[in-house]
Amino acid sequence: MLFVFCGRKKNRRLPKKCCWKTDFDKMKLGNKQKRLNLINFGNLLSLGLIFTTFIIVSCGHKKAPTGGEKDIIKPEIVAVVPEEFSDIRGKDIEITFSKPIDRSTIFTGFYVYPPILKKKFKWNATTLTIQINEELEENTNYFFSFTRKIKGEHKNELKDNYLFVFKSGTLNENRIYGKILREQKEDENYPVFINLMTADSTKIFSRITKNDNYELANLNTGNFLLESFVDKNKNESLDYKKEPYFQTFFTMEKNKEIDIHLVYADTVKPKIKSVTALFSNQLQIKFSEKISRYSEMEITAMDDSVKTMLPILIDYLNKDEILLVTE
Repeated sequence: MLFVFCGRKKNRRLPKKCCWKTDFDKMKLGNKQKRLNLINFGNLLSLGLIFTTFIIVSCGHKKAPTGGEKDIIKPEIVAVVPEEFSDIRGKDIEITFSKPIDRSTIFTGFYVYPPILKKKFKWNATTLTIQINEELEENTNYFFSFTRKIKGEHKNELKDNYLFVFKSGTLNENRIYGKILREQKEDENYPVFINLMTADSTKIFSRITKNDNYELANLNTGNFLLESFVDKNKNESLDYKKEPYFQTFFTMEKNKEIDIHLVYADTVKPKIKSVTALFSNQLQIKFSEKISRYSEMEITAMDDSVKTMLPILIDYLNKDEILLVTE
């Protein structure tokens, strides 16, 4: 058997072809003797023939091993430094999670009120350090919210929504509390979202409960909006047409009781059931349901196709009827 290898090198004065060969027919192998006869091997070295070794190289991005059980354990917050209700003027805040976090989700899942605009985030393994680089408001409570929009490296959302209260100066201890009343009994099976907002609808923090009572403590003074709804579709936002809700404005006092009445929006327009002339200048209008308010009303008299506007002297609303007195 004869194997012949041929090669050519440019820019050198070499023969058009140069070869070396190995004659395996002359190769004798045995227990005591091995002989290899190579022909022209020395000539090839003298000619400076360059042999190229081809190496197959595998390249790519290093990935974590695949397979095994899916990670379904949700991350938690396991430590906070300094402890809650501490004065954070001139201090950093350290939040330690139970497992690695997708760091990009901090920007959508964390917020603080009052807003701290000059701050930096630094990570060390599973610990997030929040550096505050501005002067804080005097004698003000700061609410740090970590929501379930924060996710771990395997896309598992945070186990709970976390709220931590810190102070700048004296801690404010104002609170509101009250009962949670539901229009339909079946809604008792769903969580109730309670949002505390400023009067211009900037969110301060949120709470979730299934209880029949609530309390929001350590509040600052000022004017606020309290919003609540039953989260039936569990998307943490109000579906106005399908979920009962409650809203009210209030001014914060030391202790204030506000009951939350969760009712469904009435999307059916009221209808006029009857109009009765009680006297020549009095009309009684009855509706299909209770009327809470109305903005204006007009009465037009028609005589031989001539329309005349009648001025209303008195109008009185009583549940599902309105009494009008004209000239």
